[in-house]
Amino acid sequence: MYEQLLQQSGLTENEAIIYEILLQEGELKAGQIAQKTPLKRGLTYKTLQELEEKGLVERNEPPGKVAKFNAYHPAKLRDLANLKEKEVVSAKESIDQLLPQLSSAYNLAAGKPGVRFFEGLDGIKKVWWDSLTDTTEILTYGDLEFLAKHFATLNQEYLKQRKKRGIKKRALTNDSKFNRDFLKTYDDELTETKLLSKTPLDFSSVIVQIYNNKVSYTTLSQKTMIGVIIEDRLIYQMQKNLFEYQWHLLKEEGKNKNQFTMDNLEDFKNKPLS
Repeated sequence: MYEQLLQQSGLTENEAIIYEILLQEGELKAGQIAQKTPLKRGLTYKTLQELEEKGLVERNEPPGKVAKFNAYHPAKLRDLANLKEKEVVSAKESIDQLLPQLSSAYNLAAGKPGVRFFEGLDGIKKVWWDSLTDTTEILTYGDLEFLAKHFATLNQEYLKQRKKRGIKKRALTNDSKFNRDFLKTYDDELTETKLLSKTPLDFSSVIVQIYNNKVSYTTLSQKTMIGVIIEDRLIYQMQKNLFEYQWHLLKEEGKNKNQFTMDNLEDFKNKPLS
């Protein structure tokens, strides 16, 4: 009568059959229950044990006597449904955490790039946090001033998570007074930053991150916030080589270890890239 509804609440077909019988008949022995169902005695005992574990059936077994079983009040079904709901939420969270790694493995095995698009502030956060799956080092292009003025809270939260995981980063940013002053007091324990001067590069509203066979782009403006993650070993390697090429061309000037220029091209142009 209520078997279908009981199954929808989280019971198996056999559990629903036995639980409904106990609700209607009251206390019964396992053998009596088996007689009232199409289930064999062995399966009946197994199902009763499962109902006990779910907190829906009570076993009464006085010393020297055959065990009898009672159904708990149907309100217990709500507790079971709440537990199932928590398990579903937990499963979704686990899938969200595993999906990037699983997608990475799939794309690499299939030999095709994976591209994911994101929008809004939540999307930008997902793109940045994806880089925290890296176990080695993140390479970055971006403007410190723009981040500090428009995305300080999100950037601080990201930095906190990166420090917690001990993930190192090398960054290239444009040469400006703000960036110079900012780097004088910046904690460079996990981050090494170099300033690009004498170049026309503009990092004012785009962040590029190179990591773990992926390249991500986030465009940050007051009107548009879009993120893209491209997952492809060859694209990653090309972007990494370009970054390394610029990194090794830079020459330290003066006492400021963060001030660099592009003057030393001849010294490095024949050196292999890592």
